[in-house]
Amino acid sequence: KYVGEYHSARNNFSGFEKIFALFTPISITVDENKNVIFSRAGEVTQYVEVEPGLLVNRQYPDDRIVMKEENGQITLHPTSPMAYIKTPWHGSMSLHLLILLGGALLFLITLFRWLGSFFSGLFKREPRPFLSRLARLTGGLFALTYLVFLLVFAAALSNIDPAYGVPNLIFETPAGIDTFMQLPIILGILAVLMAPFALIAWIKRFWTFGARFSYTFLTLLAFAIVWSMMYWNLLL
Repeated sequence: KYVGEYHSARNNFSGFEKIFALFTPISITVDENKNVIFSRAGEVTQYVEVEPGLLVNRQYPDDRIVMKEENGQITLHPTSPMAYIKTPWHGSMSLHLLILLGGALLFLITLFRWLGSFFSGLFKREPRPFLSRLARLTGGLFALTYLVFLLVFAAALSNIDPAYGVPNLIFETPAGIDTFMQLPIILGILAVLMAPFALIAWIKRFWTFGARFSYTFLTLLAFAIVWSMMYWNLLL
């Protein structure tokens, strides 16, 4: 029951600041000697269960953690005024980083490939159906919008307060943030538009088999990115 990823309960779960929990996960594993390994930011602490639901630090016995389970939700309560909530599998850091960063890489590569194909078609004057061009235009707009969103959001996170060592985004709302947060909504619309284009591509046999498969996979990935944004309250 202990094994998994945990986030601090002292975090904003109702606004887009929820995403800060993605960067401060706590990992708990159990070794072959039944020690409970508590890992956070490179620091590792060993605990041993002395009673059901009671963990004691092997080096400092006064450091204890109590596990509580209510309605299937597991929480850990240390001696400090903190609490940690076990994250479900669909909220794990590895899954969302794979979707968000892996998706960005795939869309970036695809965008360059489509641009090369577009200019090659112009040079060769190859006839291309209007819907096939519109399908790739929609996917390209999704890629561009998503990459712009990531770059701007990363820039906001990199603006660190020197006194507290955390992004200034935590303490103040940057100018233009309301406009910026409309981009995920645009991404949601573009993802929905990509779905019928993927179906049409198979029906009309646009491109090669591999290209159709690639577009379908990118459509599913677009939905996964939008879902991840919804999970972290980036799409309000």
